[in-house]
Amino acid sequence: MATAAPVQPAAPHGGIRALLARHPLVSFFVLAFVGTWLTELPYVLSEDGSGLLPYSSPLLAWTAPLTIIMGPFLAAFVMTGAIEGRE
Repeated sequence: MATAAPVQPAAPHGGIRALLARHPLVSFFVLAFVGTWLTELPYVLSEDGSGLLPYSSPLLAWTAPLTIIMGPFLAAFVMTGAIEGRE
């Protein structure tokens, strides 16, 4: 007895969501990379990092390991919404 294949949501035809749905693996890695650098950038540019911006905070040094996790987390969240859509 054959079982029915799971129903996939219809892929959108245009826009950024369609691009993410057509290339999910590449999109995930690009979003993870960009998300990690955007969350890590305040520490890298501060006086504790490269010293390009004139501020320093001990909080930045303590949160730096957590920001590495935020990039892939945000990428997974965005990709799940782009591929699965809303119920």
